[in-house]
Amino acid sequence: MSEQFEDAYYDDEIIEQAPKKNKFLSILLSLTLAFTGGLIFKTTLAANVSLGSGAKEFGQGVQVHASCAGSTPLTLKTQTSFANASGAAGKFQLTAISLSNIPTTCYGKAIEIKAYADTATAPLALFNSTVDKVTVYNGNGTFWVTNASSGYDIVTNSTSSFTVTFSSPVLTSGSTAKFTVESMVNTATLNCLQAGNCAVGSTNGPGGGIVFYYSASPFTSVGSTCNTNCHYLEMAPYGWNGGGDDPNIPLSQNTTTYLNTTGGGIGDGLSNTVSWANIAGGGNASNSSAILALQYAGTDNSAGQWFVPSIGELDKLLDVYINQSIGNLRYNYWYASSTEYSATHLWIQLSQIPGKPTYQSGKADPRIVRLVRAF
Repeated sequence: MSEQFEDAYYDDEIIEQAPKKNKFLSILLSLTLAFTGGLIFKTTLAANVSLGSGAKEFGQGVQVHASCAGSTPLTLKTQTSFANASGAAGKFQLTAISLSNIPTTCYGKAIEIKAYADTATAPLALFNSTVDKVTVYNGNGTFWVTNASSGYDIVTNSTSSFTVTFSSPVLTSGSTAKFTVESMVNTATLNCLQAGNCAVGSTNGPGGGIVFYYSASPFTSVGSTCNTNCHYLEMAPYGWNGGGDDPNIPLSQNTTTYLNTTGGGIGDGLSNTVSWANIAGGGNASNSSAILALQYAGTDNSAGQWFVPSIGELDKLLDVYINQSIGNLRYNYWYASSTEYSATHLWIQLSQIPGKPTYQSGKADPRIVRLVRAF
């Protein structure tokens, strides 16, 4: 059990010990804050706090008593912005919180941040009118939140630091006296990217797929959220379209238009698939694999990120299936790629040993499809 401390009100007073909290936590950081009207502060991540005559502001605080941090001091910084109000006085609101100097002993923990008034025991609302805490998951030096679309988001600054930003802040500087930062056992189910342990064969990819490719050097996947900083490919799970097997469907009914989707390398699959899906005369038919790929949302609402692999990506996928028995694919079946051979044909590959031979198939010919995603 850790101890709670209050920082001296930025007036050089001695820090006094407060009563112990009988709560399951391993980090506790308190920061005394207030605001005196008439002072104008820029919207900035404060690095210094004015002491002076006792006027205080959102700023930074440091405290060392923590279980997972041991004797390592944690640093909390806040960012504010001034909000004008029609017919009333404006106010400074908390728009972001940064926590830094988090040691590796806190890997795998959940970190919870709350704010309090000077004497109140109930936490103050931080954002979205009533939400009074943020919970951040430390995935071995990569930090995540589980409800980033619900009022706050996070940026990993380094393996020991993160910044949480509020899209609808409500906390004002004048109401706030301290922050608490608590760590606890992580009970959330993290995907391998969030947990920081993705590897070829991981079955908990960000979209619920199986990781089948890793590159230490980043590759580009145009249209993917990772953009120019992609390192992994995951394949959709067996029966991804809701059936009992991978579907056997055509990539396009358009067998006359040359799309120039000849990209066959790692990172080419999504741009190829988007081109297939947008072509009139059959490419955009509802039963084409290109359309179904872009509609697939995985387990994380990632529609638009999944695609029919390029021939190079398909080759890597079949490699891990054949050599490592990963993916539960059909053995000795032709799988479709999104790489075009001609106006009438595309490249396909056979899931067998030896050689994984490639061949050309008519665009409208039904072929087995396993979707892929870059991250």
